[in-house]
Amino acid sequence: MINNKFSTIPTVIVHRSDQPYLKHCLDINSRKNEVILIGDSSISKYSKLNSKVHFVNINKYETNKSIIMYKKFFKNYSTNDFEFEWRCFERIFIIQKFMEELNLTKVFHIDSDSVLLVDVNKLKFEKECGYLTPKIQKNFRMDSSIHFSLLNPDFCMQFQKLYEEVYITESKFNLIKEKINFFKLHNLKGGICDMTFYYLLKKEKYLDPQNFMKEIKDFNQQDLIFLNNINLGEGYYGKKNYKMRGKYIKTSSNVVEDIIQNKKIKLAGIHYQGVAKKKLNWLLKYKLT
Repeated sequence: MINNKFSTIPTVIVHRSDQPYLKHCLDINSRKNEVILIGDSSISKYSKLNSKVHFVNINKYETNKSIIMYKKFFKNYSTNDFEFEWRCFERIFIIQKFMEELNLTKVFHIDSDSVLLVDVNKLKFEKECGYLTPKIQKNFRMDSSIHFSLLNPDFCMQFQKLYEEVYITESKFNLIKEKINFFKLHNLKGGICDMTFYYLLKKEKYLDPQNFMKEIKDFNQQDLIFLNNINLGEGYYGKKNYKMRGKYIKTSSNVVEDIIQNKKIKLAGIHYQGVAKKKLNWLLKYKLT
């Protein structure tokens, strides 16, 4: 186990099994941030990439009694398979245990197909936690994400509370019932996932998170933006917020064009969702300045 030697907010990635893009993700993210990789033994080798990548074996959390108990109560209301959906929920319980062990008050979590282009410790966070919540939530979208997210112990505690109320006591099952029925009725892919819970934490006022879909300032008062999904032009101000180049948002010199506000804005991070993972390759670090 690593010691708590972090005087700044560390970046945390939870990931299992080696993937072609993972090395490049770690390489880029560790240029400006201390990165903690919580994963299985197949990816422990990446702790040797450089001194800013730290590996923590995920096995100790998977065998934790309380996490095993939570898994027993998990019900999969999604067209994705059980294990995939459970692991998305489980990572919050893992991060919670990890923060407790190191007595950390904050971590910056990112997905393993996301890259940071800034030192997160140079961003001016307005609230104690934050993540991405699109404004448009029609047809039971109920979607927020932690592709880029500032997490603290209270976030983890509130997530745990909501999980218990939905899956264990079922006192708040009504919060997801209509979405389950809507997806079944219309034979839609997807369903209830961890992103549904992040949305509910905000909507039901368990938390008051900063919305990272909106611009965030650094200590020089410069506006920056996190791209929630490079495949979509969606931003805080609308579905067609950013200029596209073919199938992807146009990113040139770490800048995007905000069509709605008619301005260029610097990138803080990019999420390479789905098929865009192929862009997260050895060439990317040379393209990102």
